[in-house]
Amino acid sequence: MNDAILGVIIGGVLTGSGTWIAMWLQHKKWKIEQKIRILENKKDRLELLSRTTLDKLSRCMHENAYDSGMLSDLDFLFPENISKVFNEFMVKETKSDKDKKFGYYDIAREMKKCISDIDKEIENLLK
Repeated sequence: MNDAILGVIIGGVLTGSGTWIAMWLQHKKWKIEQKIRILENKKDRLELLSRTTLDKLSRCMHENAYDSGMLSDLDFLFPENISKVFNEFMVKETKSDKDKKFGYYDIAREMKKCISDIDKEIENLLK
């Protein structure tokens, strides 16, 4: 009798483990899909924000008058490395046209790098 009960228990555990493994794998897949969705949304927001900010930044640099909304976006909505590049540009006492062009390019390049980093992160999740 003990052997029969032991056989039923072992059989039940083996049968149930397949279900648990399938559920665990499905949960793992779901978590990756959610991370990808979040990253894609983040990338879309960053692309849109970058586009509008670069348009404003170009005008502001030309007029030498900086929009406070754009400045707060650069400080709080963008990754820290973009704020750092912008602040390095802003601390310069005098800004020639050449300085403005290179400053704009450095900021735009850093924005594109952040977007590219998100793409790489998504690719790594898909591997």
